Amino acid sequence: MTLKTRFLIPMALMVLHDAVVARTERGLWNGGRLFGFDLDPDRKGYLLPNEAEVAGVAFLYEAYLEAGSIKETVARFNRVGYRGKSFTSRRGREHSGGEFAFSTVQQMLKNVADIGKREAPGPDGPVLVDAVWSGILDPDLFERVQALMATNARTGHSAVTRISHTYVLSGGLTSCGRCGGPMQGRSGTGRQAKQYFYYVCQSRCGMRVSAARLEGAVLDRLRALAAETNRRLARDLPKLRKQREALVKQLSRVAADADRVLTEWSAVPGGRGFVEDRLEALSTRRDDLNSGIADVDRQIPRSRPRRRPQ
Repeated sequence: MTLKTRFLIPMALMVLHDAVVARTERGLWNGGRLFGFDLDPDRKGYLLPNEAEVAGVAFLYEAYLEAGSIKETVARFNRVGYRGKSFTSRRGREHSGGEFAFSTVQQMLKNVADIGKREAPGPDGPVLVDAVWSGILDPDLFERVQALMATNARTGHSAVTRISHTYVLSGGLTSCGRCGGPMQGRSGTGRQAKQYFYYVCQSRCGMRVSAARLEGAVLDRLRALAAETNRRLARDLPKLRKQREALVKQLSRVAADADRVLTEWSAVPGGRGFVEDRLEALSTRRDDLNSGIADVDRQIPRSRPRRRPQ
């Protein structure tokens, strides 16, 4: 390479760069194929909406707002059948549009061309200028996507999936240890959009207690009570079983008494009234014993030791 060639190549690249910047500042398109648009064959640097792809652009942005994840958005976009542009290369080779990749969708979600803008270099960094074509996307939808992407990048998780907490001790179940007022669940947002949960006294003192601390103390107390209840029920179980055995024996004796009354007094003259009265009394006794056995049977399952709450 001659000295003249080494000098001319950087000059040519500089001129080309200046020309691209100038075209960008005028709002002209310098790139190639763009999903949602077609190149205007009559005016260089102008774009025309591709009616078959415009709806896909809106779907892409809305899918991201719903999913809050580029990975999930890519999966949805490909799943409904959207594909990249088909084209013919300069050598005449046909290229069919394939599925969209993560990096492609990530760039598509930031493309200001969709709202009729171009990004041009400015004295203090890139600035937006009006493009020579009209936008195909609602600017408000575009801005909401940019805000969500910025939040997700800053926090490291999707802001769409909100962390929730059930305040099981609200509604008068707990009271303030300082003034006796009722405690109510609340939440707040700290640094880097991190949520935290707490209970606050509804009276003037405004005492606050971490939800994890208060609920943890209640759970510990419940575990202790459950353990004590299990011990007491385990002690009661043998007694209940003996009680049931005694009731069953009494029921057997009642049945035997009924059979004996029928056998011995049925043939006795004038014994009918005695038999009826005696059988009625035995029937009442039988019903009472069956009721007692059923009550013991209901208590026995509850008396078996349970697993401690986790």
